[in-house]
Amino acid sequence: TVALPSARDLTDLGVRADHVAVVRNGVDAAPQASLSASRSATPRVVVLSRLVPHKQIEDALDAVALLLPTVPDLRLEVLGGGWWHDRLVAHAEARGITHAVTFHGHVDERRKHELLALAWVHLMPSRKEGWGLAVVEAAQHGVPTIGYRSAAGLADSIDDGRTGLLVDGVDELASATRKLI
Repeated sequence: TVALPSARDLTDLGVRADHVAVVRNGVDAAPQASLSASRSATPRVVVLSRLVPHKQIEDALDAVALLLPTVPDLRLEVLGGGWWHDRLVAHAEARGITHAVTFHGHVDERRKHELLALAWVHLMPSRKEGWGLAVVEAAQHGVPTIGYRSAAGLADSIDDGRTGLLVDGVDELASATRKLI
């Protein structure tokens, strides 16, 4: 498996601990051009995820809605596709933040890294992660990730307070984003 929390989950399910090995994920090197790109002049947060319910992208939208009154030039870039897309667009509309959110859908590697390089913060409000590959992809660009402590694997991929922040809920997600911005 890819993370210590996943190894613990497997042993809790009855797999013998001596039959479980943790092999950490790696990533391909980011395109060189994206590594030398400049951050956006205005605050941008990015979500890199499949658009499915357990990824809780609504929480990122809610955090942006909480921040916009005091950070009016804030932008949220949502990278990824999935069957939950239309519900997320509807959620952004209901929160009145469509002017501040771009749903890019699935993007190729080059575009993904271009958008990550512009970001100030990466949000990962997932309910459950085995490890969090997107955390490392964002980190290639010096972009810290804020994720939920309860997502298990994120505690393995985010060094809390150093490479990002682990939080407990939407209000903390918003305040941590404000802090990092």
